Amino acid sequence: MRLKTALTALTMLCNSLAGHAAECTYRYAVTPPLSKQWTVQAGEFDDRNQPPKPGERLHPFDRIVVTKGTSVTVQLADEPDAPEMTVEASDARREAALILPPCAPHGGIGGAWESFWTLLNPRDSTRSVGATLIWRGVEKGDAAGQGGPLRELTTLAPAQGTVIGAKGLALAWAGGSPPYRIAIEDEASGIPLGHSRVGVAELWLLDWLTPPAPFIVTITDAQGVALWRRLRPLPAPPTDGDEIGDAVALFEAAPEYRLEALRRLFIRSQAGDALAGRAIALIRIAGAGP
Repeated sequence: MRLKTALTALTMLCNSLAGHAAECTYRYAVTPPLSKQWTVQAGEFDDRNQPPKPGERLHPFDRIVVTKGTSVTVQLADEPDAPEMTVEASDARREAALILPPCAPHGGIGGAWESFWTLLNPRDSTRSVGATLIWRGVEKGDAAGQGGPLRELTTLAPAQGTVIGAKGLALAWAGGSPPYRIAIEDEASGIPLGHSRVGVAELWLLDWLTPPAPFIVTITDAQGVALWRRLRPLPAPPTDGDEIGDAVALFEAAPEYRLEALRRLFIRSQAGDALAGRAIALIRIAGAGP
């Protein structure tokens, strides 16, 4: 997807995040022990403006924010051998953040989920071996106040098209000013193939069927800023199946099919599958970061 113009404010990617995962909680330790220089934003990024109460458990997708001179170490509450994750604001950094990862789901895809999380969130070598800092070096105030351009998600950049015969089109992006207008046209003739208008930075067209020739998707925000992407029809992917583990495996193993993986996750999320919603949230958050 190429950026035609770079203007307008950043739309925070909060609305796709699922609620607390039921599978696990985290305990924490603060240095200095009585420091008040940290906060926790819930899974929906609602800022509490104060640290948690003593003994309170933290949850997957909670975002810990620490300020200068404070560090917080977290560990799975019921797994004493689990690796620790540490987020620390050193003298050179006024603020740092850590988003707690989701628990590996049960049902045989725990390894795939862990690999998926690692792929989207490379570990910060300056932190604990378990740390995955998604918003590295980005202060909350800067991200919310200064904004950013309408842009593609880096996590979806390798995708090349949609699968022939697969019903539904899923797409997500970052930044810009809602609402967004989406137009889909045949690349050669310019004949319209579909259109939509959405209030959030994602698209789900339930009745979409992949055309036989390449096509162009154009996204235009409320300020008239546009970005577009050329996509093409793809044959059946190498990984079959409609379970979350199948979608995660496809996302990792065949980057050109990442829109197909996203489509499978959207189908499950639309049906109420919270884990699929978390996977979509990870793709969006990791792809929108610096």
